[in-house]
Amino acid sequence: MSSAEQPWRAGDGCVIVRVRLTPKSSIESVDGVIPSAEGVAFAARVRAVPAEGKPTRRLKNSLPAGWKCPKALCA
Repeated sequence: MSSAEQPWRAGDGCVIVRVRLTPKSSIESVDGVIPSAEGVAFAARVRAVPAEGKPTRRLKNSLPAGWKCPKALCA
């Protein structure tokens, strides 16, 4: 995978991560890297139903734990 095909990129003082999120899953996980319309992305699944941003909030709460970084650093 070349640097142009990574699911992250450096931003101004941050790292920007591309995630393809699937709501209403039976499990919560990050399953690796997949192709997407915008380029390669992490494939993630959450149990939350797609209402009022719940899947996005659930992902933002679970990624920092998996990456061992403070929640305050994930926006």
